[in-house]
Amino acid sequence: MVDTLLQLRDNGTLNHLVQIGLLSPKVLTYLEIYLWIDARLKTSNKSLNTLVLEAQDTFNVSRATIWRSLKFAKDDNPISR
Repeated sequence: MVDTLLQLRDNGTLNHLVQIGLLSPKVLTYLEIYLWIDARLKTSNKSLNTLVLEAQDTFNVSRATIWRSLKFAKDDNPISR
């Protein structure tokens, strides 16, 4: 799912789908949060829980939103495996 969303984002289709109301803007937020946490998991020795707390402050959203963003791509999500 993440790969598909990234392709849609790269060619501008994802933004267009959000603008015309077919997708919620939350999809963009969830994708951004997922990518942020994924990058930090690969480059740091911090635990997922620590990164969730950091993401909460960085994105100014609740912890539930952070976990939801990780679950939205669960099929492709190496974090949840």
